Amino acid sequence: MEEYSVKDFEELSLDQLWDLFIDFNICSEESLQLVTNINGYNYEAFKDILYVTFGLRSLEQLVEEFDITPDDNPELFYED
Repeated sequence: MEEYSVKDFEELSLDQLWDLFIDFNICSEESLQLVTNINGYNYEAFKDILYVTFGLRSLEQLVEEFDITPDDNPELFYED
């Protein structure tokens, strides 16, 4: 059986994070636009959105919360 680890925020592009947040209904595109217009289009803004919305601080916690598997979203994982 293959083992997978979850990537850190900075191992994904900002565009990948944007799509992930939309795909998993973490927030709306309008909310993403608002927050990134105010705070900047950067990793910290995405971390803040995840924390404010769900109280989560990492992609690993997001994967656990949403039961995301490598089959669902392979870009979040790397093979151990």
